[in-house]
Amino acid sequence: MDEHTSPEFSRSALLTIDLQRDFVADGLTESELDPDLLLAGHAQEIGPDEHILYKPRWSAFFRTRLLERLAERAVSTVVVAGCNYPNCPRATLVDATERDLRAVAVRDALSGWTADADREMAGMGIACLNTSEVVAAIRTHVASSG
Repeated sequence: MDEHTSPEFSRSALLTIDLQRDFVADGLTESELDPDLLLAGHAQEIGPDEHILYKPRWSAFFRTRLLERLAERAVSTVVVAGCNYPNCPRATLVDATERDLRAVAVRDALSGWTADADREMAGMGIACLNTSEVVAAIRTHVASSG
């Protein structure tokens, strides 16, 4: 990692990729989801600073307004967790770097992660961290800013 690719946790957003309806949020029922809103490309707020976006392809950036939403919030770093690393999380991580975002792959929060993934992602300037490392970095930032 260098000064251009190191995560900026003070300006980060967690992207949880490919969670289905039953994983969306505690207490949120299927009847509370707004499929028309989601399929039209809009975000559905489910909590403070917590939103759901429908993605039509592997990458969360493909034909979505994700980049716009991140830019509105001055996010520079995406922290990616979720299901089936070889497909959607991987595509999202690669696309994040193509959009000049810093990216973190959370190894132990991505199903399908392998040692090969560590080498591949690091070779693209993507930080490969465990959950405990991400939490420690965020706590360090909070402690130093507050």
